[in-house]
Amino acid sequence: MPTTQKLLTAAAGSAGDDPLYVEDVFSTYIYDGNNTTNAIVNGLDLAGEGGMLWTKRRDGVKDNRIWDTERGRAVALISNTTAANGATSTASEDLISFNSNGFTFGANAHYGQNSTSQNYVSWSFRQAENFFTMVKFTATDSFMTPAHGLGSKPGMVIYKCTTSNTDASDGHWWVWVEGMANNKTVNLDTNEVLTGIGYIGDTSATSSQFYCTSGQTYVAYYFGNDQAVFGADSDESIIKCGTYTGAGADLNINVGFEPQLVLIKSTSNAVNWVMFDTMRGLPVDGNARDLRPNTTEAEADNPAIGVTSTGFLARNGMDGQINANGYTYIYMAIRRPMKTPEAGTEVYQDDTRGGTSPTPPAYIAGFPVDVGIQRTSVSGTSDWRWANRLTGTKFLVSNQNAAQGNDGGFKFDYMDGWSTDTGSYPAYHSWMFKRAPGFMDVLCYTGDGGRRTPALTHNLGVVPELVIVKSRSSTGNWFVLSTSLGQFGFLNNGDGFSTTDIQYAFGDGTNYVAPTSTALQVDSSINGNTQTFVAYLFATVAGVSKVGTYTGTGTTHNIDCGFTGGARFVMIKRADGSTNTGDWYVWDTLRGITAGNDPYLLLNSTAAQVTNTDYIDPLASGFTITSGAPTALNYNNGTFIFLAIA
Repeated sequence: MPTTQKLLTAAAGSAGDDPLYVEDVFSTYIYDGNNTTNAIVNGLDLAGEGGMLWTKRRDGVKDNRIWDTERGRAVALISNTTAANGATSTASEDLISFNSNGFTFGANAHYGQNSTSQNYVSWSFRQAENFFTMVKFTATDSFMTPAHGLGSKPGMVIYKCTTSNTDASDGHWWVWVEGMANNKTVNLDTNEVLTGIGYIGDTSATSSQFYCTSGQTYVAYYFGNDQAVFGADSDESIIKCGTYTGAGADLNINVGFEPQLVLIKSTSNAVNWVMFDTMRGLPVDGNARDLRPNTTEAEADNPAIGVTSTGFLARNGMDGQINANGYTYIYMAIRRPMKTPEAGTEVYQDDTRGGTSPTPPAYIAGFPVDVGIQRTSVSGTSDWRWANRLTGTKFLVSNQNAAQGNDGGFKFDYMDGWSTDTGSYPAYHSWMFKRAPGFMDVLCYTGDGGRRTPALTHNLGVVPELVIVKSRSSTGNWFVLSTSLGQFGFLNNGDGFSTTDIQYAFGDGTNYVAPTSTALQVDSSINGNTQTFVAYLFATVAGVSKVGTYTGTGTTHNIDCGFTGGARFVMIKRADGSTNTGDWYVWDTLRGITAGNDPYLLLNSTAAQVTNTDYIDPLASGFTITSGAPTALNYNNGTFIFLAIA
C-alpha cells in the first residue's frame, strides 16, 4: 500500500490551520560545507509535515542528490543517474535528520554534500495540499494507481524505481507535465525528448497511473499547479507548471507571479534540463546561474532567462535549451517570498564591511539581501552605490545621474548579507533591505516610449507611498514620487517637489495617474524606448516601516510612526514647492540616533557625514525633529516627506 504523510491545507481557517505562504513550504538555501555536523535552518517543518530535499554542489562536479521523508534520511537518489536507492548510510556520514526547521548533515565528504570549503545549494519541498506531496509504493501489477492526496490535479509528476535500475523502464526518472499527452514523458536523468516508454497517465486530483514492474518499489513526487489558495487571503498561487513553444527571440512567459525558481526542459529537442533560482543569481538582463538535474556539471553563467514581475523572460541562447524557434518546452515555476514582515529587523539592517567577519559576505544583515546601498566611506567623500538582486552586479549612484556601472564583488548569493569583498574596513558602510509585500518592492523594466500601456505590474501588494525610478542604461535624474502629495522631485539633487510635468513621468502624458496596489503608470520621462529602468517602491507596514509627511513647526516636533522601539533608519526631504530646496538626509542607529549629536549623510551628495549636529533625537514611537534643525528639516509650515524603519 502507498504511504503518505499528513498534508496541511493551504486554505485560511480550514480545519483551524493558518494560511500557508510559499516560505512555509519551499526554500532555496545556500550553504558552505564543513565536514562535520551542519544544521541548515530554512524554516520548513520537514520532520513533522514531511518533504523532499534536493542538493547540489555549485562549485564542482558532483551528483544531484535527493532525499525524502517517505524513504527516510538514510538513503538518497541521484537525479542524474538511473541508480536505485543508495546504500544505507550512518547518520554521521550523511543526512543526520529532517528537522522541524530544516535538516542536518553529518561529516559527508564521501557523498560531497558537506565537504569543507565547498559551496552547495539545497531546494526543499515541504508537503502541503496543492503544492507538493509524495507516495512510496510497491508494484503488484504492471500499472499502479496510488492515491496521492495533493487535493488537486498535479502540474508535474516525477516517479522513479528505488529498488532496481533494470526494471521495464530501465530505472529512469520519468516526468510528466500538464499539457503533455498523458502517456508521454521525459527523463529527468537524460537530455532525451518526449517518449511513451515511461507511462504516467490518468492524472487527476486524487491519483495518477504509473507503468511499473511487479515487485519493485517506487517513489512518486507530485507538484501542484496554479491553485489560488495560498497567502494571507488564500487567493494566491505559488506554483505553476506548463508548456510553451520557443520563438527564437526573447519570449515572455506569464505565470501570474514573480518566480524564485524555474525548471525548464525541451520535450522536442535533445538538450539538458536547466534549473535557475534567484538565490544563486537570476538577474533580469544578465547571466543566470544554471544547474542541470541530469548532469554532474558545476554551476555555469549563461544568458538564459530573466525574471519579470509576472513570470520569466526566455532568451534565445544556451544551444536551444531555453527558447529555440518552434521547439516545445515544459517548465515549473515557484513564487518568490510573499509574507508581510512583522519586525523591521526582518527587512532592514546596516553594517560596516567586515564588521562581524572578515570573510564574505562583507556586510551582514541576518537575512537574504535584495537591495544593498554602499558607501566606501562615511567619514570621507564617497559615492552612494545602489545595487539589487534583480540587476546582479550592476549599480547606480544616487548622487549622480549617470548610467549603471558594474562591480563584480556586488553579489547577493548569501543567506545573511551581500558582497564578496573581504577584509575589515569599518569606514565602508552598507544599508540593506529585503523585498517584502507591504514594505518594499523592486521593479525592473524596459521602456517602450510614451505612455506605458498596459501599466507596469508590481508586487508590493499595497499602494506604494514612495516610488524611486532611475534609468539604468542612460543618464538621467532619479525620479521620486510621493503619492500622498501627488508630487515628484529628484533623488540626485536637492530640488523641491512639484506637480509640473508629473504627467510625463508618473502619468499618461496628459494627467497624473496615481499608482495602485498592483500597477505603476509611467510615461516618456521614465519610459524611454529600449532604455532599461529600475523602480524602488516603499510603503507603510504597521510597526515595521512608515512612509509619511509632516508639517514643520520650527520647534521640537515628535514624529509618531507607530513604532515601539524607535526608528533605526530615517530619511527626510523637504518637499513644499519647487523653489524650496533641501537635501536628502539619512540617519541610522549604527552611526547613532541619540539624545546628543547624530551623524547624518546626504543621499544626493558625496560629502562626509556631519557629526556635530543634533537635528534628530530618539523617540519610542518614531523619531523627534529638534528645534535646532535647519529649514531643510523643520521650517515652520513647511512640508516634509520621510521614510522610517523600526
